[in-house]
Amino acid sequence: MALQVALPVDPDLPEATQLPPRREVMRITPMKTNYPEILQRPIFSSDRHPMMEPMSGLTLVGVGIAGNKATALLQDVNGPVIRGRPGDIAAGWSITSIAPDRVLFERKGERRILKIDVQSHGAIQSTVAEAGKK
Repeated sequence: MALQVALPVDPDLPEATQLPPRREVMRITPMKTNYPEILQRPIFSSDRHPMMEPMSGLTLVGVGIAGNKATALLQDVNGPVIRGRPGDIAAGWSITSIAPDRVLFERKGERRILKIDVQSHGAIQSTVAEAGKK
């Protein structure tokens, strides 16, 4: 209350006026553009190669890695489980690299990837017994 009494009251306020009419808002529609090259060559991939299609006809059953040596256990649709290492041929494709969850194949410049199917095989944790313990 004390502040209100101390300040002078200005009775000369401007008259109320009408607001100017509102401007129409411009709606911007996104461009319907297709970028097939970005889909073919992912921008966040280090080598910018097209995405690899999954390998068909083979199933990656398991992978064994010890040091710098790796082996993949592959199964043909109707065949037995075979062992493959980098440089080996499986189903007409050369095994280029083996990772803990995938195998990379190459044939005539085309690359394919085969990932381990954890849903059907389940994840198996390897165990190593310490010396002297059973």
